Amino acid sequence: MPGYSNIGGQLKPGVIQAEITADNAGDEYNIDATKFTIPGFAGGPKFEKFYASSDSATAGGSGDAQIVSPGTITQQDLDGAKQKAEDAFKEKMKDVMKQQLVSDEMVLNQAEKITITKSSSSAKLGSRTDSFDWIVTGSIKTLVFSENDVKNVVIDSLKIDSQLNSVKTEISKIDYGSAEPNFEETSLKLRVYTEVISTPLINLPQVKKELLGKSDDQLADILRKYDSIKSANVEFTPSFITRIPQYSSRVSVEVQNETN
Repeated sequence: MPGYSNIGGQLKPGVIQAEITADNAGDEYNIDATKFTIPGFAGGPKFEKFYASSDSATAGGSGDAQIVSPGTITQQDLDGAKQKAEDAFKEKMKDVMKQQLVSDEMVLNQAEKITITKSSSSAKLGSRTDSFDWIVTGSIKTLVFSENDVKNVVIDSLKIDSQLNSVKTEISKIDYGSAEPNFEETSLKLRVYTEVISTPLINLPQVKKELLGKSDDQLADILRKYDSIKSANVEFTPSFITRIPQYSSRVSVEVQNETN
């Protein structure tokens, strides 16, 4: 507070401007322009020398919860901070968990369980502050599984069909549907959708052995025994040769998968 100043031979009291806030919300706290004194100075020389005055009537003291003084913490502030803090906490917990996974390990959103044990604000409703913190603590449980294990289960289930034992099976694509986690028993039921490539297992050395020394006309009878061979193409080099050589080292047999 600045002291008195002498202006043109007249003493002028020191003046500062300040913002005032009512103790409670309500229209009855909107008062007319007035002079404010300090009760503790009553009866002494400071009572008339130290005072404050308002130039106009006060406003903004409505009982409507939507109208509050700047910097006052509202329920909306607390609710918004709580939602944002808890959402950020959950995402952070998921990120930390995923960083712990190795190579083929996976975790699905349905197999995560986040428990918030504490969620509180550093400021109270109605308090005045420019900023405040919201503190969240909790834990996360996840059921992690190996995608290779899932693929092996799928392939093993396909091999139950005896016809599939004579083919090489590979999973080209895998998608996960619904998941039913049981955190108490640490078990997880999955619905899995896969695309499978099956390649017939052909004994190439045996086929090659049977073809040695045969003419082009004899190939059909030999290859007819192999159901998985749809067609065959024989190329002779040089072109005047009409019979497959007798020597295995001079013969090459290749298998190509049929493509759509």
